Amino acid sequence: MTTRSAWLLLLAWFCLGCGSEGGGPAVSGDQGAERDGAGAATGSPCKSSPDCEGLVCLTSVVDFGHTVAFPDGYCSRKCKNDLDCVGKDVCRSFMDAAGNPVAMYCLQACPGGGCRAGYSCTSAGLCYPK
Repeated sequence: MTTRSAWLLLLAWFCLGCGSEGGGPAVSGDQGAERDGAGAATGSPCKSSPDCEGLVCLTSVVDFGHTVAFPDGYCSRKCKNDLDCVGKDVCRSFMDAAGNPVAMYCLQACPGGGCRAGYSCTSAGLCYPK
């Protein structure tokens, strides 16, 4: 296998995880949030994933059978637990209508100055759409 073929295969493998699956979050193309090495902060506004500089742009999720829209997009990352998130951000599971986990994404911990417009601080201390 040539080097170019290896890179194309790696790119194709990476892109397989970019889309939404069976009712999971719609992932497309900051205030006070900690940034990771990629440059974008969890919770930053976005229109598509390239805006998030290495993270993904959430535009909506299905959570407990209800669609939740993220106003002006929400930069995030896939996670398995809180250790996969940056700083005080939290890994949250999004559920289907039956309560089965569909996807897990990092959500921004509420900064001292409050969440950005369109979001409020939940009792769990996370910035979540109003």
